[in-house]
Amino acid sequence: MTKLADLILAANNEGQEESSDDEEISEEVNEDMCEVHYVQWIDSASLTSPWSSPQDIADLEPAIVHTVGFLVNETNDFITLVSSVTDDAAGGDVTIPKVSIKDRRVV
Repeated sequence: MTKLADLILAANNEGQEESSDDEEISEEVNEDMCEVHYVQWIDSASLTSPWSSPQDIADLEPAIVHTVGFLVNETNDFITLVSSVTDDAAGGDVTIPKVSIKDRRVV
């Protein structure tokens, strides 16, 4: 796991105290979007230049991505997370195929 992912997980574990503000927020947010997940997954990669050397192409590896977000949908094949939610909308969505997931935790 990267240092950034470690920091995100540590920060979430430190702030577990409940407050009246937290209670008000949790009542406003759709119940289906209250679970926050950390996901480490493998993403496709490509070179950005139109022409590349055979060695540069051969050296290319998939990207390891670390995503944290609210779980809004899950099927047998994929999960969908969003980074922001309001009373009636969500943004910053990403749908990740489960075959790409290397690590997943509720945070």
